[in-house]
Amino acid sequence: MPLRPSHDICPNTGCRLQYASWVDLKYHCWESGCRIVCNGCGRREILYPNDGERYWQHVRVENICTKSERHFTTPSNLTHHELTHRKPIFACLDYQRNFTLYGGMIIHLESGVCPSQIGELDLAESAALCYQCARFTLWLQRALGTAWAIWDLFMHVEFPACSQTLDDGIIRKLRVWPRNRHG
Repeated sequence: MPLRPSHDICPNTGCRLQYASWVDLKYHCWESGCRIVCNGCGRREILYPNDGERYWQHVRVENICTKSERHFTTPSNLTHHELTHRKPIFACLDYQRNFTLYGGMIIHLESGVCPSQIGELDLAESAALCYQCARFTLWLQRALGTAWAIWDLFMHVEFPACSQTLDDGIIRKLRVWPRNRHG
């Protein structure tokens, strides 16, 4: 077939195959490995050479999730999004559902939609009864500097910029206490 400017042509020197549409050309590039395609950009010209150097620079500059190809305005937004790709390992306190973030499980409970009937007041009461509550409240005010909800704390701790982890000190005690009380 003679090459016509209206068709999409693989830019790879050894290939130069012609396709009837941009979508066909993208699939060719994905399947053959001729070029790396940024599917999330929506720009037709984004076909990167296989060496990947320009593509990875594009990923860094545009804050792109390499699993979903979604683009984010800030590195922080990308980091928050990447947490959603974790394996769901946090089981609801009394329900057969797992969450990728412990804070997500707490949001589920606080929303009042969990069949366990454990809600925001139950979690607040559990936190208040926890032996470490006074230390926890001071730590939370220092960490977040605002009015708080339990899920705010856990979401903060799960963010990589926080030096605390879910299995350390006061946070571990606060995380284990509701499971012992309600689970």
